[in-house]
Amino acid sequence: MTILPEKRDVFCEPASSSVILGLFHASTCRIRPMESGRVRALAAEALLQGASLGLFGATDVDFESRTIRYMRLSPDGWTEWQGPMPDVILQEEPLREAADDPVAARLGAFVPFANRPLSDRLPALESLQTSALASHVIPFRQVVESDAGEVIAAFLDEHQRIVLKPDSLHSRHRTAFIACDGDDIVVRQGDRRWRSPRETGIAELVGLVGDGRWIVQAMIVSRVRDGRIFDVRIHAHKDGSGRWVLVRSFVGLSEAGRLVSNLSRGGYQGDLSKVLAGLGDSGTALVARIRRLGLQIGEALDAQQDGGLGEIEIDILVDPRHWPWIAEVNTSPAADFHAFDRARFNVAYALYLARRHGEGRHREDGPESRAQPVYSV
Repeated sequence: MTILPEKRDVFCEPASSSVILGLFHASTCRIRPMESGRVRALAAEALLQGASLGLFGATDVDFESRTIRYMRLSPDGWTEWQGPMPDVILQEEPLREAADDPVAARLGAFVPFANRPLSDRLPALESLQTSALASHVIPFRQVVESDAGEVIAAFLDEHQRIVLKPDSLHSRHRTAFIACDGDDIVVRQGDRRWRSPRETGIAELVGLVGDGRWIVQAMIVSRVRDGRIFDVRIHAHKDGSGRWVLVRSFVGLSEAGRLVSNLSRGGYQGDLSKVLAGLGDSGTALVARIRRLGLQIGEALDAQQDGGLGEIEIDILVDPRHWPWIAEVNTSPAADFHAFDRARFNVAYALYLARRHGEGRHREDGPESRAQPVYSV
């Protein structure tokens, strides 16, 4: 039986030999991320694994003194602490502001990042399209304002049923489902549904695109026996040995009549094996194939990103021939239903990187460097 230390011991000032995990947020406002359940889970898990978590933003870094103004969890709540550079940096969100890029680049020159999330759908799909998994990538094209009409029209001619979505992973509610019907096109977007003559409809879609960056994909019909739409969600993380492991796989099932399975749109989650059990032995084989594909996606995408990923969420659609298709990959996933498992893997992988980074510096600098923090020069 393991007995946890008393509160005053758990929240003690980090010892000089303890590993510091820095949670880097591009935003200079640290109040919002501090109050999230995700950050509190990371802080707790870091303590359980013998490390210390500190939040910081781009303006908190002092490169001259090699110190950072952290916010960390203490018995009195979140408090400021001026400390040395972290041993490993956890990055929760993609960098969206150009001003943050040079800071992250300078940090990355001497501190490893456990995760560098991609901000949009397109980079992951483009990377996978050139990998050995290309046959599982749903056909897609980038759509920009200058040639949106031509791209959408050509894609409709080729596939008849298509999906138009913003490149940004944070704009899913704007996704439009489009189908040819004679001389008309039928569009569904959220609770809206409309029919227009082809030329008029494409002009309306061009207006929807505006000056943003969008992608268009072939629509894959992924249905269970009663006709409802489903997709498979795979969550994979790197573990304490640096290997990709599958943490969670489940089915997102839509409400009858809807084309999306998001919980916010009335969908719900179910067990992958049970949903595909009606296929008999082929269903069992399909479950194993999908789960294996999830790990292969993590390995392939991570290799093309120079090992910069630590976790992924994958959306997979299954067509009537039981072929799994990669709809999108999110490298900064939401994981409300396994938040503590996610934190456990994140911290374990960060500590693995800290060990590797420390061993590398030890080989370079000699035995006397082992007792020094990995950020020392």
